[in-house]
Amino acid sequence: LTSSAQAPIWIAAASRRIHGALGVRPRSFRGPRMETSAETQPALVAEGYSADFSVCPRRCDAFACRSYTSRWLLAPRVPYRPSWDSPFRRGELPLWVVPSSAFGAPFTSGLRYLLGQRITTGLASFLGREARREKGALVYLFHSYEFTRRTAGRDERPLHQRLYPRDAEWRYQANRSLLTHVLALPQVEALTASAYLRRLENPARARLEARRWPLRRAA
Repeated sequence: LTSSAQAPIWIAAASRRIHGALGVRPRSFRGPRMETSAETQPALVAEGYSADFSVCPRRCDAFACRSYTSRWLLAPRVPYRPSWDSPFRRGELPLWVVPSSAFGAPFTSGLRYLLGQRITTGLASFLGREARREKGALVYLFHSYEFTRRTAGRDERPLHQRLYPRDAEWRYQANRSLLTHVLALPQVEALTASAYLRRLENPARARLEARRWPLRRAA
């Protein structure tokens, strides 16, 4: 786990690289292998981040996640402000934790590759209805490197990732097809992380947009 001394250094360095490459300062964070901590989150706040997407409530696939922690299981399933001493409990740290979507298994591209589109779309429909009812978010996770060919000689991926189809174009099209189906669900509205954060930070605006959303969707 990241120490209180290491966290500010690593996060500041990574933020500078992203800013230098894209010309935009990042506001949202998702830790490597879903890792976050009570040391990481204050460092994110100091660096100007608004949200941490690293917590995975109800995710039980410990074999598939190197940074799995049982403390995820009882974390809130809707966005919350974390405590200063734990990223998995509500508190007063000025940062939004936006939980990743899961019900036993996480809502990720890996699930699509291994179990197929029908099962993954069914999970998305269930999680989407729950998120809309509880005023949460349906968060889908994939990695950009999944759409490239591997060049490393040594394969250090977890076992389940080695079962993914090897063809990068197939993986890309599988994600496109899944997202097309998910975005057609009546309970789903597509938002960027930045747009979603603006709603969290302005509840009055969120309520107004929620009233207009069914009309926009029907149009």
